[in-house]
Formats: sequence, structure tokens, C-alpha cells
Amino acid sequence: MFDDHFPRRRNRHGGRSLRGAPLWIKVTVWVGALLAIAGFGVLGYGFATTLDAFGQSFTTTVPPVGQFEPPSFASLKLGFGLFFAGFAVSAIGTLANNTRR
Repeated sequence: MFDDHFPRRRNRHGGRSLRGAPLWIKVTVWVGALLAIAGFGVLGYGFATTLDAFGQSFTTTVPPVGQFEPPSFASLKLGFGLFFAGFAVSAIGTLANNTRR
């Protein structure tokens, strides 16, 4: 199909596999994937604790004005940050794998 004698190793689905990739590319892709999974876990924990805090605040008696503490969204921010950082790192590794010779 190609007559330019450029080596192209592709898997069955048309993309390049990580089998022949340098170690730094494999590490980058795996670290990105693990960061994204960790971010997803932190997001799930954050949603669970935030919903639990909202549920407790609506089922108990209404506190006087100024004493209600809204739930903290810090874990949600951390989860989104980890997920998108992992996605970006994994995308960089995948792009590096696809552009190597």
C-alpha cells in the first residue's frame, strides 16, 4: 500500500501499539492513566461526601442563620484536576507514540 519504505507498525484497529515504544512513552501513558483513575476515585468520593452533607443538612432541623456550614467542594476540585491532568499526560504520551519513527 505504501511505497515510501517508511516502517509502519499498527495493530488490528489501525493505531500504533505501545509494544515497541520507548520506556518514557510507556511510563507517560501509564502515569496519565493512573492519574485519571485516581481523579475519578476522588471525584466519586467527593460526590458521595457532598451529597451526604447536603442530605444531613436538609433532614435535620434548620440551624439559625450564620451557623450553617455548606459542604466543601475541595475534593471535587482535586478530583477534576487529577482527572484532567491524567488525561493530558496520557494524551501527550499517546501523541508521542504516534509521532515517533
